[in-house]
Amino acid sequence: MHQGSFSTIRDYIVNNSSGLVQGASGVPFKYLNAAGWNLKLHGNYTGPMPTFSGHHQADLAAAYRDCSYPVKPMTFGLGYLLNPKRACVIVGRN
Repeated sequence: MHQGSFSTIRDYIVNNSSGLVQGASGVPFKYLNAAGWNLKLHGNYTGPMPTFSGHHQADLAAAYRDCSYPVKPMTFGLGYLLNPKRACVIVGRN
C-alpha cells in the first residue's frame, strides 16, 4: 500500500471505509492521519521488516514515541511481524 501502484485501492480504503485494523504494511499512517481518521495504536513500531526497508514511516514512529495517539501494548505478533516486541497494529475509524 506504500507504492504509487496501490494508490487506487489505498485512496478507496481511506475515503470509503468506516474502519480498519492493519499492520504497518497496510495503508500508510500519513494517509489515515491526513484524512482525519480516529486512530489507536497497538504494540510498537520499530520500523519495517527488511523486505520493506524502503518504507519506513517516520510519522508513525513519532506517533508511537510521543504518544500523540493512544498506544496499547500487544502480547502477540501479527502479519509480517510475528515477534510481539516488533508488532504494530493500527486501528482506525472514519
